[in-house]
Amino acid sequence: MGPLTIGLLFGAPLYVYARTLSPTVNLIDSGELISVAVYLGIAHPTGYPLYTLLGRIVTLLHPSNPAVSLNFLSAIFGSAAAVLVGRIAFLATRCRDDRRGPERSLWPRRSVAAVSGLLFAFSRTMWQVSTETEVYSLAALLIVLLLLISVPLIDGEVGGRPSGGGGYRPRVLVVLGYLWGLAMGDHMSVVLLAPLLLLVLFRCGVWRKGERRSIISFSVAFLLGFSIYLYLPIRSAQEPVLDWGHPADLDSFVRHITAWQYRTWMFSGGLGLLLDKFSGYVRLLAGQFSPFFLFLLPPGGLFLYRHHRSLLLALAIVFLSDLFYSLNYNIPDIDPYFIPSFLVISILVAAGLYQVVEWAGARSRYAAPILSGIVLAIPLWSIRTNLWRCDRSRDFLAHELASNLLSTVSEGAVVMTRTWDLYAPVLYLQLIEGKRPDVVMIDYELMRRSWYVERLMRDHGARFASARREVDRFLALVADFEAGRDYDSRRLDRAFYAMLNAILLANYPERPVYVDFDDDPRLAPALKKDPQGVIFQLRDAFAGESYDISGYRLASTLDPTIYRDVRARW
Repeated sequence: MGPLTIGLLFGAPLYVYARTLSPTVNLIDSGELISVAVYLGIAHPTGYPLYTLLGRIVTLLHPSNPAVSLNFLSAIFGSAAAVLVGRIAFLATRCRDDRRGPERSLWPRRSVAAVSGLLFAFSRTMWQVSTETEVYSLAALLIVLLLLISVPLIDGEVGGRPSGGGGYRPRVLVVLGYLWGLAMGDHMSVVLLAPLLLLVLFRCGVWRKGERRSIISFSVAFLLGFSIYLYLPIRSAQEPVLDWGHPADLDSFVRHITAWQYRTWMFSGGLGLLLDKFSGYVRLLAGQFSPFFLFLLPPGGLFLYRHHRSLLLALAIVFLSDLFYSLNYNIPDIDPYFIPSFLVISILVAAGLYQVVEWAGARSRYAAPILSGIVLAIPLWSIRTNLWRCDRSRDFLAHELASNLLSTVSEGAVVMTRTWDLYAPVLYLQLIEGKRPDVVMIDYELMRRSWYVERLMRDHGARFASARREVDRFLALVADFEAGRDYDSRRLDRAFYAMLNAILLANYPERPVYVDFDDDPRLAPALKKDPQGVIFQLRDAFAGESYDISGYRLASTLDPTIYRDVRARW
């Protein structure tokens, strides 16, 4: 592909990502993942041990600002993914005039390879996850790497040689198995590549009698890579500061890595919801690339069908697997799950561009080099289109929200919230920046899980001692639910609210208590929700006074020049 092309594909995204990098914590999982990396904790399912360990290394190298360090780590992963996408596009445009003819000019191939990698890097969702602390840019990098290794095996060649020659294929299968297992330690969405990997194994003939050692080697290598998940029980047994699910025993470990608590959102909607999510995907896709680029998909598919059917088949598998899974996963922050489909489209667009250059070159000797230079300007359109929506360099919304909440509540306050975008940034401020350790933040929804209740009582047992009876009653009932045994849902629900109210009102009114704006009439029904800035204080009666917000930090929050998506606006 050439060092100049590689330098462009890595350097250009990294420079743009760095200029638009988030300077602090963000919404969604950012606060939790930063804290988990710093303290070597356990993140929400599936735990993300690979990301946690890599993040820990980065925060050790640059401990002064863990948020910026981890945000920049995402930028590095995104830039590296762009290089590999370009490499796949470069290989995809490899063809010969005929079976004996010379290789065609490398200049058009390098041009469209650069376009493909840069289009992927500057697609809106990929750009966004590459400027904040999230697991998705690393997941994208690993998926592209696995695809790059898999396609030559499907095609029957590795490095231009028959894949079975000289024992080369078995070694590649070992590497592929290990990387697949390791990749699942970052994000379980890599399991979407299972149909592709089954095709690889089939094309390599591992089912034949003389090749059975290859499947054994592949399986052992996969388990070796997957063994990174042993981090969870080992670290959980040491009771770190953050220990989601406490996966120290076998049952808890299996529930954690299989995302047991999220299954209710998988394949749970009917046809109407599926069609609605598909229309949402079409709108999301239209925001990733200019519609003009999508017109290049048919010639790109035609080109790959003529020259690289194995790659076309692999891309089709990745695309359809991604859509099948992501359209049936009903969570609000689903956009990054569609990144593999954007990867496929970026490669097809490159093949389509090359096909157009070929058609033009057949009619004029000057057309091909001229078009090759022109197509390099295409990624500039993506940068121009997506810049405003992807520039996080002045976005302090999550930090300001959490700071304003902590400045509002009184000394020793108990705050109960069911808003993760409030809970996670406060977690970051308390654990990383050391602000207001006296405040106890309680996640309303996590109180439905025994591990969270037990951890809360362990850390603040004296403060909530009066609620011990209600807590024990709830833990006894929820044990049946978590173990998959029969349980009485109404008794469990009553016990849950009895426990919530007992914990929330422990030592009231000596200790101030607060709830967020998500109203639940069964929460402290006898008390009034008195508005105090960004939070509500529970009181016997309204104080009748307006809260002074003059000390709030709102510069970024109220800046109309900073893009806010639907979640941020909410």
